[in-house]
Amino acid sequence: MRPLEWATLATVFGAGYFAVTALVIPAAALALMLDTVFGRAYRLRRSQGEPLSSKSTTYLVMGGLGWLLAAWVAYLAGAFVRTAV
Repeated sequence: MRPLEWATLATVFGAGYFAVTALVIPAAALALMLDTVFGRAYRLRRSQGEPLSSKSTTYLVMGGLGWLLAAWVAYLAGAFVRTAV
């Protein structure tokens, strides 16, 4: 993972710790997906010159869901630490 991705997840952790609304989760997932998922899809599409295959689309969708899950876990971890302290 890149440092910017760690910083985004740490920010979501802080949002969970300080009980900020859970709407930061989709925003963080979108920020995490910008380069890794959308950038990769754009580069694949440009290099092939044809629509993405179903296999590539599946990998990209699962990558997006993975980032959404990572943001959700970071938020829950922050909320858990808040209640445990």
